[in-house]
Amino acid sequence: MLPGVAFTALLLCGVSAVTVPPPTNVIVSCQNLKTTVSWKYSSPQPDTRFRVNVDGSAGQLQNETTEHQYDLSHFVWQSEVQYMGFHFVTVTAVQGDNQSESARSESFSFNHLKTVTKKCLLEFPPVDLTMTGTEATLSFPNPFHFYRELKLAVKRSDASLKLIISTDNGTFEHSCTMKDLTCKHDVMFPDGVEQCVTLTGWLCSRNCIEEVMFNKTGRICVSILDSNLNVHWIFAALMLGIFAFIIVVIAAAIFKMKACTMHAYNPMPNSLENWDKQPQHYAQDATKETYSPVAVTDESLSGSSEDDYKTSKDLGDDDNSSGNSLGFQSSEDYYQENEFLEGSEEEEDKDGEMMSPYDRPQHLQDIGGGEMVKCYTWR
Repeated sequence: MLPGVAFTALLLCGVSAVTVPPPTNVIVSCQNLKTTVSWKYSSPQPDTRFRVNVDGSAGQLQNETTEHQYDLSHFVWQSEVQYMGFHFVTVTAVQGDNQSESARSESFSFNHLKTVTKKCLLEFPPVDLTMTGTEATLSFPNPFHFYRELKLAVKRSDASLKLIISTDNGTFEHSCTMKDLTCKHDVMFPDGVEQCVTLTGWLCSRNCIEEVMFNKTGRICVSILDSNLNVHWIFAALMLGIFAFIIVVIAAAIFKMKACTMHAYNPMPNSLENWDKQPQHYAQDATKETYSPVAVTDESLSGSSEDDYKTSKDLGDDDNSSGNSLGFQSSEDYYQENEFLEGSEEEEDKDGEMMSPYDRPQHLQDIGGGEMVKCYTWR
């Protein structure tokens, strides 16, 4: 009985173990320094998670994720030992307390001297080929400084970059150390040879016992536009500066002209512009009496023109005695008399008895100095 029970238990354990299907199609992808592993899973459950285990010649890494991919870049580029080593990945599906069988990826490495299934390549930074006179200069940022992962990776002090520069006339070798921020190399092009190059290279360590390969570039050529690019930029910057200077000068001249000609509109006559600046003058003049050179009298107030003459002469004498030698009538009396006469004129209008000023009574008026003038009265 006991052997049967043990067999049944083992059978149940086997059934429960195969109920969690394993991941499939586990693939490692390396695009430049970006390294990822991905997989497919046909029976996902809400609590399904995946255990990722990285193994190889340079240590191990184990982690879990609910996604169907995992980024390996931080592990591969942690140190020179790891990016020079080889690796493979296993992925296991986990559901609760049960797990699937592990699915394994192909082996991979950035070191092209390793025997692996997948060899990864790096890409060159942007490369320039410029012409100065009859000599071309090849330059690009040093990968040890251009790529953050390489810059932060723990590596040997003798790490370097080896280059092979190929032209239609032959090949040339060049190298850069970690201290160089920019890799440069002068290239000579004989007459009749196309001014183009291609690059291949590798990161070298331990006297190039281990090497990380770079992908071969396409043809990089010098064109007339490229050779004169710096001159064109300098000329364009110079012309732009001159144009900006001219605009500033013209704007300053216009502003200065407007400042000279633009005054606030003043409706006051020129003779009155200083009115408020001389209050004492006008205050003094306001206290003086003003006189009218012509006195207008009403005939009804005098019996005849002869009496008017006497009265006017008497008034002139009185004025002379008071300091008015011309016998002018004061402005106050003049306005009062005009108001009275205007009232009389209105009465005439009402009565309809309109007459010409030349038909009105006349009398002589002394204007001083013995000079007499003929004056017209309102009646």
